[in-house]
Amino acid sequence: MTVVELRFRRRLSSDFELVRPVLEGPPERWLPASRQADGTLVVRLRAGGPALGLSREVRVSVGRAQLFGWGLVVAIEWRAAAHPGLYPVLLGYLRAEPAPEGGTRLRFDSRYTPPGGRAGKAADRALLHRLARATVGSFFAEFATGVQDAADGAA
Repeated sequence: MTVVELRFRRRLSSDFELVRPVLEGPPERWLPASRQADGTLVVRLRAGGPALGLSREVRVSVGRAQLFGWGLVVAIEWRAAAHPGLYPVLLGYLRAEPAPEGGTRLRFDSRYTPPGGRAGKAADRALLHRLARATVGSFFAEFATGVQDAADGAA
């Protein structure tokens, strides 16, 4: 079984003490364009930019923010809302901690296993990994902006 890891980082200008209550609060406040459906959060992911126009709705589960060392960690999982067996389940951890130079360091470490056995693994190596990286990177950028905007609104 092949596990693919994706990692993203960003520094927010807001102090950690403003970011912390945002991440401890409801995820609808910072998840990009989220909505409730059947008691779960649904987010539309976009991949490849407007030129490709690829998008997919995913059901997102967000764990409670947990203290670790000097920051917070939030577990995030998503699976395709339609035909979930055809798409990988993404498991990730959003970490936030004070940055020594001021502001907040935000990090998203995630992983998925390509579905479809050997054929899925080969397709992932050939193309799908790049698409997954672009999709998760876009998602991270959007929720980092959502966290920043919510923290700025709390100031």
